[in-house]
Amino acid sequence: MIRRAFVVAHYDPAGRVARHLRGLVTHLASLGRVVFVSTNLTDAEATALRTPAVEVITRPNEGYDFYSYRRGIEALGDLAAIDELLLLNSSFVCLEPPTLTRRFFECSRPDIDVLGLTSNYEYAAHIQSYWISFESRRVLDSPAFAQWWREMEPVSQRDLVIPRYEVGLSQAMNKAGFRLASAFTPPAQQPAPYRNPTHIFWDALLAEFGILKLELLRTNPFRMDLSRLDAVLQARPDWRALVDDALATP
Repeated sequence: MIRRAFVVAHYDPAGRVARHLRGLVTHLASLGRVVFVSTNLTDAEATALRTPAVEVITRPNEGYDFYSYRRGIEALGDLAAIDELLLLNSSFVCLEPPTLTRRFFECSRPDIDVLGLTSNYEYAAHIQSYWISFESRRVLDSPAFAQWWREMEPVSQRDLVIPRYEVGLSQAMNKAGFRLASAFTPPAQQPAPYRNPTHIFWDALLAEFGILKLELLRTNPFRMDLSRLDAVLQARPDWRALVDDALATP
């Protein structure tokens, strides 16, 4: 059996944990060890999340998700105790946790060291860090992996975090000789995925993995036509309730 660990990076202005995220954490805890790292969490929410399989850590609100990832990796201790490490954050709504994990893990291959859910072509080609798995002992045991996290600084400017860490992680893993891939393949005969596929191909990503990015729902920066999404959510009241709950906090 594959020994997995999950580090969840969380932030919410009100310190709450959305219903969908609570459900996802519960599901992940059935698959391995979970470290939940938050930069704003109420005591009640922390108590509700904490179980023998879920460690909850709070820390100052600096350094964005990457510094939460680093803190969670530190809490895991000796990585020799696991075979795979998956990092995820609270920037998406997970409507069907079993669908997400089953379909993602089905994409694992022995020749892949780092597997993300999606690739992004903004700034430079890279694996998106909202869901990214380190799949092999080659990468978990490597000095390059340890050094990258050890040398990280708590950068709190978004325009610096994206090129330095979002893009920089993929570049560092590529430079170290590791093989990277994404589980999601954009639909055929579509425009080149030079922009964020979680927005451009939201419908295909929803159909395959059961997720939606919160940025798409809140601001829709690429002005995607979301009329079909309204129809989908109208037909699925359970999904509609999870989306509405996720959007309840600005």
